[in-house]
Amino acid sequence: MHLLRGLKHLRSLQLDCKCLTEDVIVFLITHQGLQVLKGLRCGADRITTAMRRISPAQSFPALRVLDMHLDQTSIPLLLENVTTLQELRLTDVSPNAFETIGKLKGLTKLTLTVDEQEFGTLTDRHFYEFQSLCILRTLSISSVESYVHGIQDFKQTISALASGLPRLQELELLTSNIFDDDLLRTIGTECPLLHDLRIKDCRLNQADLEEGHNPLFRQLKTFDMRTLYLTGQHGDLI
Repeated sequence: MHLLRGLKHLRSLQLDCKCLTEDVIVFLITHQGLQVLKGLRCGADRITTAMRRISPAQSFPALRVLDMHLDQTSIPLLLENVTTLQELRLTDVSPNAFETIGKLKGLTKLTLTVDEQEFGTLTDRHFYEFQSLCILRTLSISSVESYVHGIQDFKQTISALASGLPRLQELELLTSNIFDDDLLRTIGTECPLLHDLRIKDCRLNQADLEEGHNPLFRQLKTFDMRTLYLTGQHGDLI
């Protein structure tokens, strides 16, 4: 702790540590110059106790990049009053945290690994929380569950999400729901700057691949998928 207190000009910190003391947590949360924080794993009890010692307005006054593993109850405590955050990466996150994350209007890059087995199922409403992140350029959501059972209308939900992200350039949605040509065309229309798309399964009409057909995407440079199902005039080809 004595070493950290002397780092008044600290701008970036990366630690692989699970046993931070309450004093260290308070120091990091209230540091006036800290802009990048990566690698920490903090228990909810210590964060809750640390937050009682400070004003909510003091939380990460200059933080731009946060890459951590946080307990689901810690996310609202730490992030609800942060206004400077631009990049956020969280692992093993609960879908219930999407509401808090959706209020971080300054985000340009968001990467989430969702643990549905531990914390509950992703549903339509969770994706709608991100419609307000209108300056987002990179969005990556992957699920450790094999199938997102809670999304009742995947096409409508992802179309609505895309409509709120006009500046999106990179999209990674690694769930086992199948994308089709209509959904991809909607994403291409709503996100005209998109140049990187990564999904698992996709079903396309053969006509979409023929020369002269209106392209699904005009700026796309990278298109990664696990499985492509092609539908032709006489049914499935692949």
